[in-house]
Amino acid sequence: MPSSPFPRVIVNYKAYETGIAEAGLKLAFIMEKYGKEFFGIAPQMQDLTFIARQTSIPVFSQHADPLDEDKATGWVLPRSLAKAGVFGVILNHSERPLPTGRIEETIALARKYGLSSLVCANSPRRAREIAKLSPDAIAVEPPELIGTKTSVSEAEPKVIEKAVKNVHDVNPDILVFVGAGIHSSGDVSKALELGAYGVLLASGVMKARDVEGEIKALVKGVKDGLSK
Repeated sequence: MPSSPFPRVIVNYKAYETGIAEAGLKLAFIMEKYGKEFFGIAPQMQDLTFIARQTSIPVFSQHADPLDEDKATGWVLPRSLAKAGVFGVILNHSERPLPTGRIEETIALARKYGLSSLVCANSPRRAREIAKLSPDAIAVEPPELIGTKTSVSEAEPKVIEKAVKNVHDVNPDILVFVGAGIHSSGDVSKALELGAYGVLLASGVMKARDVEGEIKALVKGVKDGLSK
């Protein structure tokens, strides 16, 4: 497990204009006001150092490669991420899928350099397979709901329950996140009630008209979920 606690809400900036360069830093500062126990972020690669060195909230790389050598042009090295002040890496997102062998190698190399690992899975069954690779966390995101206004908490609550069971049957220490369509305090609260540790989301924040209002709602969702 990582030395610092995982945040409950991880906001993936993807490549939204609202998260690039100074805009991404401004967004990080808004979330920072509510505490690093609540929020982590995954900015664009070129902004990782720029943002990680100016905010206290955990910063994740959107990807990493299992290389540890000098001749690695164009690859994302875990040791470089560690030196940049990054907290962890996100692997196998639906927009950047990876073969199982590469996931396993990258988890091991990330751990070598003190980086946490969060690996995405598109189903509870896949989550069970990934749990055998011993990442720190797994995020289950049904691909058909990603980017929609229909949340996994609302449409497929049994997916959350099944994912938590499948992962914890293999290793109860692995944290389970859920994502896809998460956009309200109720979505977050329900996910935590069903056994998830936290949520991974993007458009709910990145495309919000009232960004701080959305962030406040997510904090409320976490608090409500933990109180039940």
